[in-house]
Amino acid sequence: MNLIKKPLYLILAIIIATSFLFSSHVAWAAQPTMPSYVTADTNFNGKIDKITITFSENVNIVDGGGAGDGFLGLTVTGYTIANQNYAATNVATMDLILTESANPDTGATPNVTYNTGTGATIKDAAAAEMADGASVAIKNDGARPVIVSTAPAYLSTNISPDRCVEVFFSEAMSINTVTKTCTPDPGGWSNTTWELANTKAVFFHSSSPFNSQIITFKITDGRDPTGNVLASGPVPNPWTFQVSLENGEIIDSGGGTVSPSDGKVQIDFPAGAVENSTTVTIQTETDYPQLPSGYFIAGDEVYDFQAVSGGSAVTTFNEPVSLTFTYEDQDIAGLNESSLKIYYWDEVSSGWVALSDSSVNTATNTVTATTTHFTYFGVLGEATSLVEIKRIWGDDRYKTAIEVSKEMYSTASSAVLTSGENYPDALSSAGLADSVSGPLLLTNSNSLTSDTLDELSRLGVSTVYIVGGVNAVSLNVESTLSSLGYSVTRISGTDRYDTAQKVSDWIYDESTVSGAVIVSGEDFPDALSASCPAALVSYPLLFVKKDSIPQSTKDYLSRLTSPSTVNIVITGGASVISENVAQSLNTYGTVSRISGNDRYATAIQVAEQFSSSDRLVISTGEDFPDALVGGVLAIYYGGPVILVKEDSIPSDANTYIQSRDWEGVHIIGGTNVISSSVEDEVESLLSS
Repeated sequence: MNLIKKPLYLILAIIIATSFLFSSHVAWAAQPTMPSYVTADTNFNGKIDKITITFSENVNIVDGGGAGDGFLGLTVTGYTIANQNYAATNVATMDLILTESANPDTGATPNVTYNTGTGATIKDAAAAEMADGASVAIKNDGARPVIVSTAPAYLSTNISPDRCVEVFFSEAMSINTVTKTCTPDPGGWSNTTWELANTKAVFFHSSSPFNSQIITFKITDGRDPTGNVLASGPVPNPWTFQVSLENGEIIDSGGGTVSPSDGKVQIDFPAGAVENSTTVTIQTETDYPQLPSGYFIAGDEVYDFQAVSGGSAVTTFNEPVSLTFTYEDQDIAGLNESSLKIYYWDEVSSGWVALSDSSVNTATNTVTATTTHFTYFGVLGEATSLVEIKRIWGDDRYKTAIEVSKEMYSTASSAVLTSGENYPDALSSAGLADSVSGPLLLTNSNSLTSDTLDELSRLGVSTVYIVGGVNAVSLNVESTLSSLGYSVTRISGTDRYDTAQKVSDWIYDESTVSGAVIVSGEDFPDALSASCPAALVSYPLLFVKKDSIPQSTKDYLSRLTSPSTVNIVITGGASVISENVAQSLNTYGTVSRISGNDRYATAIQVAEQFSSSDRLVISTGEDFPDALVGGVLAIYYGGPVILVKEDSIPSDANTYIQSRDWEGVHIIGGTNVISSSVEDEVESLLSS
């Protein structure tokens, strides 16, 4: 019996072992993986829309939700998988269709991760499912770069002859691979400048302007760092644009006249002055070499005269050419009119030299002279007083803010952007601009002006701080900045009072704050006067209502150090901030009030108590935008800002202007904001 049982036991053991090994093989079968993928931009619009995944073995794909839910088994960081049915049997690859991003991104290689338990599965022939959290090992950039925009744009007209050409790519480029052609070619190309993380190329041709004709520009080659070749995209390549010599003409041997559209300069060429066809241009320059002591430029502009023939600069003329400069009264405010002469910049002596035959006609407001060569030219005059009066202005509030920015900074890594249409959020911005060492620029609610974008580019800004909610500065403005490569931070609250305290939180460490300036949040004048001194003494600028203190303001004040050490300065009279509010503020510190009979007198009181600088900023008290950016300039110089009316200087301001020996005076805004008669009165007060 035992002899019979032993074989049976042996057979049973073999069966059990075989079953164990078979089941172990199934349980330990290798799971499929995703060794690599490659991206693609199938419609060549600069945005990746497909990822092709390669699996480690052939797989079966089950799309649990069908065509209506993308593919739940995979996630792509930063992207949405497009809706379609991805089910497939015995496949080695999978095309994952993506919903395109808002911005160009052909250089992107996002993470792709597998998720179990979603109903959408990837399994091999042995039913082994891909591991939860499995990701692609090698991510290949297969999307070819494209051109997404150019400046000048395709078929644009009236382009300046000395305009550089800017090309924006859908991703960072390998800069040494990018080449171009230009037909006709003006020559004089300098080294290409790359910006925005090598996604923007700027081609300069500084020595020779375009001629007045159709220009065809082409990027002939270019590759991204992976080696993908530039593809035809949404922007034509080559593209054409029309150059207009708005500030110049083509002169031949018969002579002619060149004058820009503003009519302030005219150059008359007699016959024989040039031998061949010559392109003559006149460009204004506000950044010019230092002037002789006691002299100033009429209109604060010099002119760069250039003449080019056959791709080379014309250095001298065969016959003298006549120059006529025309000026307006506001151009020579503060100058002795009879002293006006045309000067040129002598590169040999590195100094300004008066043309010997220069003469002024005060009846026609013109200055004339002749010259046989081109360089920088301008009308200089002796100052009537020792104080420089400089008007800073643009055609509108946005351009005035840009001109103030140019006065303050040649470069800046940060800038503050706020509404030029509504004052509540904007009033908090001046101190922030000072804290980030950048300009304060204005925008309308829905879009940025091209001039403002140009100023951000000129400065080399990388970070833009938006002050105010989306009703003041829209999401469209924010997304425009982001798409151009700027880092954007928005500082806003539930209302103007909350925004003010959030800006203060951003600027100041509460543990070091020893005071606060309190102004009305229901009107702008007192806040404009107070923004400069508040920044100078490192006090936050906070807003209250006439008869109450908003909770956000209370919360900020309550976080400061002991009330016995905190100074609270109310700016404005009881008609704008009541005595009841002043009494309530005693809870948070020692309260004092600075006020005058009106906004103009209050501004003077603030200036007298807070500022000892020898530079004065004069702004309008009748609207906020120019005065707002004027306050930023005052902070920059550490000086006071005072308010005037369009056509008159209030008596308190009149006295204050005469009370000090000013080194410089800046008037913010054009003559439609502060009239030329007010500027003349300021000059008279300084002279007296």
